[in-house]
Amino acid sequence: MVNSGSDLILAIDDLVERAQLERELGRAHRLLVVESPDELLSSCLQTVPDVALIDADLGGPGGGVVACRQIKSEAKTRHISVVMVCGREDPIVRTIDAEGDP
Repeated sequence: MVNSGSDLILAIDDLVERAQLERELGRAHRLLVVESPDELLSSCLQTVPDVALIDADLGGPGGGVVACRQIKSEAKTRHISVVMVCGREDPIVRTIDAEGDP
């Protein structure tokens, strides 16, 4: 059951990880699930969520990092807190470089 918590965009293209995060986060947040960098930016511009949880490699290597830069470059969306997740060793450096929130 989804409550009336904060709005959260979940941009994870791995189906297993996404299903687990939807179960856990959907209890406390209104979720909008997207599967590509283009869909992510469009959804952020339309809904202006409180938080975007983004796979750093959404849609391919570095796709989430590029999407984060786009979100942070738009006046309407630059205040959105962006949390990057990644299976690589360097997600914090890449998040900071993309102006996300480490």
